Amino acid sequence: LISATGFQPASRDGVRLEVGQQVRLDFELRPGTMQETVEVHADVAELNRDQAEIGTALEQHLVTDLPLELSGALAGQALRRQIDDFTLLVPGATGSGFSHRFNGGVDMSNEVFYNGVPFVFSEAQGWQQNSNPPYDSVNEFKVVTSVFTAQYGHGQGVVNYNFTSGTNELHGNLHEFVRNDVFDARSFFSPDKSLNRQNEYGFTVGGPVVFPKLYNGKNRTFFDGSFSGFNYRGAPLTGLNTVPTMAMRTGDFSGLVDSGGSVIPIYDPTTHTPFAANQIPAARLSPVAVGVASLIPQPTYPGLVNNIGNGVATLPVDDYTWSFRVDHNFSERQQISYTMWRDRDNKTNLQGSNLAGPLGGYALANERELGGVLNYTYTIRPNLVMTAGVSFNGSLGPTQVVGADTSVDIPGVPKGAPFPGYSFSGPVAAPVQLG
Repeated sequence: LISATGFQPASRDGVRLEVGQQVRLDFELRPGTMQETVEVHADVAELNRDQAEIGTALEQHLVTDLPLELSGALAGQALRRQIDDFTLLVPGATGSGFSHRFNGGVDMSNEVFYNGVPFVFSEAQGWQQNSNPPYDSVNEFKVVTSVFTAQYGHGQGVVNYNFTSGTNELHGNLHEFVRNDVFDARSFFSPDKSLNRQNEYGFTVGGPVVFPKLYNGKNRTFFDGSFSGFNYRGAPLTGLNTVPTMAMRTGDFSGLVDSGGSVIPIYDPTTHTPFAANQIPAARLSPVAVGVASLIPQPTYPGLVNNIGNGVATLPVDDYTWSFRVDHNFSERQQISYTMWRDRDNKTNLQGSNLAGPLGGYALANERELGGVLNYTYTIRPNLVMTAGVSFNGSLGPTQVVGADTSVDIPGVPKGAPFPGYSFSGPVAAPVQLG
């Protein structure tokens, strides 16, 4: 509502202010009395005459209603719903959950804002999936792809997220997303269905801060909290691997033949002549090689190649994330807001071969992430507003290989370190990497 002495007041509704947007409203005051009011019902024009930036804002109903895939940035790794998944719906945005590219820019180069405050990542700039807050804690975001204003300049794309704030009314929701292999059919070439069980669940709650008989925060202090839990059991691990036959482990390679049935000779590295009967004498076998061979799982299928299934049936993921936001109005001119989130992510992955036992690459990655944003706003006068903000984050996530065998440690390498990797090549399909 705009008013001035000797003019009719004018008001305008239907104005939508999106995150990271500046809107200019022009009013025309006509001569008249205060009893007369001019009301305008119209949407703001899409053309922005004050900023030349090119960006896309996704409305709240799109963020909450469109389906999202429960998956991760890396093959075989499942993750909860991520707030940056929708950036790939914006024109000019490409990439994956691991990295975003805008208008042909390079990887790991986009800038991220939370509540208008720049957020710097501890590992790689723009890689959000390692430290994202709960999905339902964000109600709106905007992606700027080119022609950036002066406030930006740290990257080749800008994503600005706005956290949900509380209101005078208590509100909340509950949710759960389920995927289970009992609803699936097996793939065409697989005799069995792979294990795939995903459950994402959580809640949000927000409203005024009220302590009965102590404090009533209506119209003054508000909160909003969110929790998300994600549990995954399974992995796309239905392939076959290759390990040496039992005869080969004793030096007998007489059964090593090509597709035509001809024996593939094994040469003596000292004389460069084939071993007799394609068998390596027991005295020539290295004790280290014999020890390593004893750790390799035995074949479970006949043949030289594809003779063993995967040793890791599931790569569990347990991810629990929470956040809260508190807003306080000191007066009509001063407001402060604080948002914080924490992620406890227990993941497993393969650091090497997909075999059972000490030579397998089954590893644990227990990650802990923490983030926070503090905002302060002071309206000095109607046409002058001061804002200040600060953000912080931290991350800790060591990867530990499970079941490392210390009996074959190499001198000089710390005890219990992952077994060194071995690769094989030759005319026959090579075994998987060991270690």
